[in-house]
Amino acid sequence: FVADPWGKIIAEGKRNEEDTIVAELDLDEIKRARDILQFHRDRRVDSYGELLRLHIPE
Repeated sequence: FVADPWGKIIAEGKRNEEDTIVAELDLDEIKRARDILQFHRDRRVDSYGELLRLHIPE
């Protein structure tokens, strides 16, 4: 599925089988949500290193 910034589902794929979903996104609405919610403000970029490190079992 594809959801808008507020969680409303705007497009869904078929259940129990592969599917391709095409959806039109409202970029202005995404910008408004980013301005209001400001998730990026609380990011801890300094903690990304360990998360982004590729783990290859020996």
